[in-house]
Amino acid sequence: MKTGSLFWGFALLLFGIMFLLRNFGWIDFSWSAIFQFWPLILILAGLAMLPIKKVLKSVIGIVLILGVFVALPFAGPSFSFFSNGDFRISSSDIFDFDNDNYIEAENQTYQIPNKDDITNGKLEFDSGLGKMNVTSGSDYLVDFKASHNKFPYSIMSEEDNNTFKLEIEPRAKKVNLRNNEDGSVNLVLNRDVIWDLDFDVAAGECDIDLRDLQLSSFELDGGASSIRIDFGTPKGEVPVEFDAAASSIKINIPDTVACELRYDSAISDFNMIGFDKVSSNTYRTPNYENQNNRYKIEVSAAVSSFTVIRDKN
Repeated sequence: MKTGSLFWGFALLLFGIMFLLRNFGWIDFSWSAIFQFWPLILILAGLAMLPIKKVLKSVIGIVLILGVFVALPFAGPSFSFFSNGDFRISSSDIFDFDNDNYIEAENQTYQIPNKDDITNGKLEFDSGLGKMNVTSGSDYLVDFKASHNKFPYSIMSEEDNNTFKLEIEPRAKKVNLRNNEDGSVNLVLNRDVIWDLDFDVAAGECDIDLRDLQLSSFELDGGASSIRIDFGTPKGEVPVEFDAAASSIKINIPDTVACELRYDSAISDFNMIGFDKVSSNTYRTPNYENQNNRYKIEVSAAVSSFTVIRDKN
């Protein structure tokens, strides 16, 4: 088979599928969005003139064509998904193309004084994009600081008997394509409170140090993220849940702590140091069933890497 035929056959196949989906109303786009990619013609013409192997030319050309499909939603608000009938998801619902709506990056500080009658805390934190660092040791109940934020945060709190509830999430629901600031969040929690923690980490770096915190439960959803978590010694059985996609997660637990990990995964790698594999999807530390203080971890993962290490403290 000629490599040139392979390239043009692949290109015609992709564009044919795109126009077929447009005719059925699954996607919609304007010709102006397509026309923005006209320089690709010059690139392909230049590629054909280069003194390189035809196979390499075809591979580069196919990658460029795929790049056009990936870039279409970023081309402008005229591109939409699932536009048939009354239901429509437009690229303008996800990305902010309007320069007038541009919001400068912000610095935020939110400090909640500690109270003697608060014994439990429940935190739900959607970190958005950027770097996040979580640790303990604050004299405050919660000490939250965000710098150079792409998405300034909305913070809601309430008290329910002896429990303090806190929700933190980005105010902006759209990705602002003009804002290139590298944001970071530093969150310090009070170690005298028993915490129920729920994190949603999207496309960022995350370092969570829980060694000095008491937990009632821990949950983390991660997408395209690099995450490190240090757990301490639990009191009783602490449930831990991970839902990860295209993420790298490294977990450290003390070597004196019992732990079980069960997983349901697709194309994911598990590196369990100091664990015994007791079934096709379950790892346990030695003598797990005889320990009262332990972590029970449930993992749902796709195209992710998990490493769990039992550290000597």
